Amino acid sequence: MTTIRQQAYTLINELSDDSVKVIIELMSSMDKSKKNVVISGDIEDEANKKRKKAALERMKKLRTETLEYKIENIEAERTDALKAKYGVFMS
Repeated sequence: MTTIRQQAYTLINELSDDSVKVIIELMSSMDKSKKNVVISGDIEDEANKKRKKAALERMKKLRTETLEYKIENIEAERTDALKAKYGVFMS
């Protein structure tokens, strides 16, 4: 715990007075009754993993769905689709 406090002191010493005032206000507004607050990114990491896994599954599903179209030249198909949708704006 002391290394965390030492790191905090070092970082605070490098801040301007206005920034230190902001930190003091933030610390004053924190709930002192909760000693062990999880600040690490463990919760966010799990949420990110779930979100990425869901995105990967959607991508796999889209790939299998598009296989039925048997597109030979994807670039030509993309260009044709863009022209069909935005042809008026393309030069």
